[in-house]
Amino acid sequence: MRNRMLTASPLREELINMSKSDCCNSSKVVVYTIAIVGTFLIGYGFVRKMDADLRPPAITADRTVERQKTIQELRSSAVDQLEHYGWVDQTRGITRLPIVRATEMQLKLGTSVAVRSNLLARLEKATVPIAKAPEKPSQFE
Repeated sequence: MRNRMLTASPLREELINMSKSDCCNSSKVVVYTIAIVGTFLIGYGFVRKMDADLRPPAITADRTVERQKTIQELRSSAVDQLEHYGWVDQTRGITRLPIVRATEMQLKLGTSVAVRSNLLARLEKATVPIAKAPEKPSQFE
């Protein structure tokens, strides 16, 4: 019987071939796994680096004072623009009115169709781009 097991070569050859192919497949799986894990680790490193480079600096006492100063300047300029006359675009003749005066004028004029069309016409005039002066011709033309 022992001789019969050894002589059954087709079955034995198939088992040997299967174990060899499993060996190669398992090594491929290991290589692919290492490659995938390595790719994820490299991506993780890039994300950490970008996070460290792009993170804003911590808010310290100096930065807090600087931010409060900037906010105060913005608020004072906004109040100045709301409460005083000024030029928006002097070349087109567009001025800025104080908010109180603008409200008074709107209440005085009302909201009729003629007033609205007049405002729309002035808006179109104000938003038309200014034509550039013609360029000098080139000396080579």
